[in-house]
Amino acid sequence: MTGRVRLFIPAVRRGILQAESGQELPFSVPEEVADLHGGDIVEFELARDGRALASNITLRHRWAEMLNEQHRPLVNEFHNTIRIHT
Repeated sequence: MTGRVRLFIPAVRRGILQAESGQELPFSVPEEVADLHGGDIVEFELARDGRALASNITLRHRWAEMLNEQHRPLVNEFHNTIRIHT
């Protein structure tokens, strides 16, 4: 399944993600995966014990990179239309 990180607290390596279905799921990650940010797109599995808990979180796409991709044409247009005088 895929979803988006809604909240992540690096100090405790816990957070909440929102699945594509809209369901919000708590999660925790091991120390080596503790570099997540709000908005990041992740892949995950549901806990096997039937609880609404995401596990095996894998980063798929950084929110900041996606934002840059979406707005790059606007940024380029802006830079082409202004002139900075020094």
